[in-house]
Amino acid sequence: MIEERIEYSNFRLLKISGGGTSTEVLKELSDYAIESGIAKQGYYEALIKREKEFPTGLQAARGVAIPHADEKFTNKSTIVLAVLDHKSKFHEMGGHNIIDVEIVFLLLTKELGKQVEILQNIVSLIQNEDILNMLKGPDALKVMEDNFRSLV
Repeated sequence: MIEERIEYSNFRLLKISGGGTSTEVLKELSDYAIESGIAKQGYYEALIKREKEFPTGLQAARGVAIPHADEKFTNKSTIVLAVLDHKSKFHEMGGHNIIDVEIVFLLLTKELGKQVEILQNIVSLIQNEDILNMLKGPDALKVMEDNFRSLV
């Protein structure tokens, strides 16, 4: 369940309680994206299909997932940062392991080229444990804006 939401420009911060499976987390996030008008109908199905074909879990200092779908399902380029209070299991990007995820970056982009650039920035960003800790705290939106403002 989404406990807290902060919306700022092209960034959204959600605190999610209750955990659940990766599918349940993605359903909650996609429902939020559609209800907020930043994604179109069909986004959830596209997100799940993409996640099954190309998993997005990454093991950093904290488990992170970066789910995204085809740009045709995006109304507004946005990065949704979801902080989970209970870890959720995601399949590892490019591997067969299961990652306990605490932070989810849901990417909604209208341009394919931007998606790749944002993914590269996130992968670079999550190598820094201090940044990951800040993403779970009160400065999360500032970190997002400082690192991604020019991309969305």
